[in-house]
Amino acid sequence: MKSYIPTIDELLRLPKRELDAIFRRAASVASDATQGPQAREAAERTVENVRRCRLCPPGP
Repeated sequence: MKSYIPTIDELLRLPKRELDAIFRRAASVASDATQGPQAREAAERTVENVRRCRLCPPGP
């Protein structure tokens, strides 16, 4: 997992299936103790952004 954290705006443009895949991968990295602290933190923030994105209603 990279240290890059996608923004909510970027995530809103993705299809649901891709969001699900990003969420699963990020959750896996966030819970993996063998990953570095920077990667785990980025993964945790990504998980949180995906959760927020799922709650956002679609745009106009």
